[in-house]
Amino acid sequence: MTTSQETLPKRQVDLLSYGVQMLRRFKSGELDPADVGLRAADVAELDNLVSEHQTRLAKVGQLRDAMKGATRALSGRKGSHARLSAKLRQCANLARFSGAPNHVLALLNVKRKKRRGTRRNAPDTAPAFTMDKVVPGRIHLRFRTNGSASPRARAKNANGVQVAVVDAANPMVSGEADQVPIKILTRSPSFLPTTNWPVRVRLYARWFTQRGETSGWSSPLLVTVL
Repeated sequence: MTTSQETLPKRQVDLLSYGVQMLRRFKSGELDPADVGLRAADVAELDNLVSEHQTRLAKVGQLRDAMKGATRALSGRKGSHARLSAKLRQCANLARFSGAPNHVLALLNVKRKKRRGTRRNAPDTAPAFTMDKVVPGRIHLRFRTNGSASPRARAKNANGVQVAVVDAANPMVSGEADQVPIKILTRSPSFLPTTNWPVRVRLYARWFTQRGETSGWSSPLLVTVL
């Protein structure tokens, strides 16, 4: 590499290469430092600076690679920002579609859209609610408009169904579906995870609208969980 005092390499890696090249000529004996006006102390200092610069460049490279990885983990397509956004959106939608009153939703900064135009009432009848199969850890379910021949028919104004899971070890009582936690299904067919469920459950389903209005409950499905 040919250079002069005015044209020292500006890039850090090129400057390092230039220093390594000069130091190699002195250490190999190809060039006597004294022949170019340098003392042994100058060569020793140059050796130390080349080593320091090389170490720091390597450290910066490691940090740069780590920063790239951390940036991808944060902002990439499957990064924590995208996954957190999706989860918060899901939580907000579940809260919005629940039966919670607006003042409770306000605690989560969740708002329901203001009704405009013609009121869209909840369906009058409960959905046809059936089970496809039960496998370890999940139950596969279907719902559709009662009386429809289409397997995916959805009642007008409905966003999906709410599913109540009742422990079948307890005697059946009137209104029991309103006393247990609600699961949400927005498409059919779909499934629910059954981890930590009782061995036998009764499942009820009802339509819900965007405003949280609901139909009546379906007849219960008696299911043995695997």
